[in-house]
Amino acid sequence: MTSGRYAPDLQCRLRQWMIFCTAIFCLCLSGCHLLDLPAIGSETASNSNSDLKLPPIVASRDAVQLEILFVDRPINDGLLGESLWNQVDQIAGMSANIRSNLRANGWRVGHASSHPPRALEQLLEMSSGRPEVIDHERRLIGRRVALAAGSTLPIDLTDLQSELQFRPDFGEDVKTYSNARCILNVQIDREQDGWVRLNFTPEIHHGQNWLRPVATQLDWTRRRGQLIEPMFDQKFSLSLNVGEMAIVTADGDDKETIGNSFFRSVHESGGLQRLLVVRVANMRKMIPVYDN
Repeated sequence: MTSGRYAPDLQCRLRQWMIFCTAIFCLCLSGCHLLDLPAIGSETASNSNSDLKLPPIVASRDAVQLEILFVDRPINDGLLGESLWNQVDQIAGMSANIRSNLRANGWRVGHASSHPPRALEQLLEMSSGRPEVIDHERRLIGRRVALAAGSTLPIDLTDLQSELQFRPDFGEDVKTYSNARCILNVQIDREQDGWVRLNFTPEIHHGQNWLRPVATQLDWTRRRGQLIEPMFDQKFSLSLNVGEMAIVTADGDDKETIGNSFFRSVHESGGLQRLLVVRVANMRKMIPVYDN
């Protein structure tokens, strides 16, 4: 009785074992390998590792490369005075109303060609050819960024300040902002090959760094950040060719203007003035496609 009960199980196990052996035999005949791992340190292993390297990042066809440079000098430095501004275009395609409004609010904006004046060369020491530099003795700070046309670049002009006071617009009352930073937001618009339009909007980021509702293209989300107060009435734009530069700094002796807060509150001593230089270093060509 016992041998008859276990006979079907034994036959089933023998059948499975025969199928397994047949599969292994077929694999050996076909020359397949279940695992084909190279030995450690072999040439095959080094080649496989080299193949895993990430490809270089390629900029988009409408990429624009900008150089952002800060130069901090004493307020009474002659290089920041008329020796510089007498050789810089202070009209730069802006209307008379925009220019007068900027000057009234403590801004000084200029446009320099690809062959800048001698005073600007001395400030930047452009012969070094190194925009990515930090020189604490001369307080020259620079970086290079590549952005797609239509994108924005926030330029932090000051560190976080516990209290900041200024008039948001000429003739208005002085306002006080706590935990404030002065940021110049730059939007990049490509006009044509070789030409870029930079739209500058001053912004005050202030208050506590909390989670706040932010609108996206699809829905609302929550992001950590400060309150943002843009100064649209003091927005300005410059059109630059490759190699040309936008120059922005403070103007006048009124300490309550927004220009003074953006460019003369960069150091606790209050004796320094910041000069911002934005240079169009390069831009990729748009190659037209013609339909035959």
